[in-house]
Amino acid sequence: MDVTLWLAAVLWIATAVWVGRIAVVWGVDRRGRWSLAPGDAPSPNADAPLVSVLIPARDEEESIGPCLATVRSQDHRRLEIVVIDDGSRDATVEVARRAAEGDERVTIVSAPPPPPGWMGKSAALWTAQARVGGEWLLFLDADVRLHPRALSVALHAARRDQADMISWLGRLRMESFWERTIMPVMADLIARWAPVWRVNLSRSGACLANGQFILFRREAYDAIGGHGAVRGEVAEDVALCRRVKRGSAAGRSLRYHLYRAERLMEVRMYRSLRSIWLGFAKNAYAGLVSPARTVGAVVVIAVLDVLPWGIAATGWMGAGAAWPPAVAAVAATLVHRAATSRRGFAMTPYALLHPLGALVAAGILVDSTLRGLGWREPAAWKGRPVGGLEGDRRI
Repeated sequence: MDVTLWLAAVLWIATAVWVGRIAVVWGVDRRGRWSLAPGDAPSPNADAPLVSVLIPARDEEESIGPCLATVRSQDHRRLEIVVIDDGSRDATVEVARRAAEGDERVTIVSAPPPPPGWMGKSAALWTAQARVGGEWLLFLDADVRLHPRALSVALHAARRDQADMISWLGRLRMESFWERTIMPVMADLIARWAPVWRVNLSRSGACLANGQFILFRREAYDAIGGHGAVRGEVAEDVALCRRVKRGSAAGRSLRYHLYRAERLMEVRMYRSLRSIWLGFAKNAYAGLVSPARTVGAVVVIAVLDVLPWGIAATGWMGAGAAWPPAVAAVAATLVHRAATSRRGFAMTPYALLHPLGALVAAGILVDSTLRGLGWREPAAWKGRPVGGLEGDRRI
């Protein structure tokens, strides 16, 4: 068989994969089983449980005010809100105090520097959780914006599904060129690695949690050792998910659920190419786990996200057998991007730059792996290095 026919076979497989992913978007995801919306819970009553909201903040002067405003506006009123200043070098604390507006539910505390072997975020949350008394703990990133019904819906979903820990994926707010080019591709790579339906299978080893929003039953959090048990993990959210799915040391059966909640939460993660690169480079390898998986991920990106576009755009090898499946794969990619953009994961005009975003994403995965193996200097995030496999790892 000549090269053209081999390429045609590979590209038809790529097309089939994209068609399958479209079917998932319009099938499993659209059925709403793992999707949440503002109307999915009754109004909270006087017997609503106390929820402790913990918001770690390091250099978040642009984000902490709007975040705190949306937390204070929740229709679930039984809250205690703790903002943990994690060594900020900007006006984070001053902005948080103004945003609190004298609300007695809000406390602002300072976290000590992370001890050796601890990641900064885990250390800050571990310190703060010891001083709160909620039946439920909500760990929330400072760049998050919540719908007023978000917490009520999250609590209702956790109780309905008898979950001890839940997390969800909100809407990505993207404004700059590089955000709109790269972020949808990175979101799609995560969805490939750990689709919601598979993560929610109790017997599946697939784990994905979003540290931007994690709601924990306090009893379950204590049972697995909380952030103290994942102190050295770069991706502490995924590590917590794994511990819950494996059950507590006491042998109790624990449940974890992941949801889509684009109408309940919005987040703008990064604002520039540099911040996107470093933001994912610091923890991508923690999810991939091994160099072999990095190689596999890069090969998949090449086949699904780059090769079809190159052949379709250039007419490489003429009008041979490889060109029709390349065009079909590109068309399927665009349909998938159009479908997911309705959930906020993509912006359709920028879908034409899909292969560029994919190439950058592949570069991020490779860079993260090299850093994780200690072959490159650690990635730095907000002034703190994230080490490789040897030595202290702090962030």
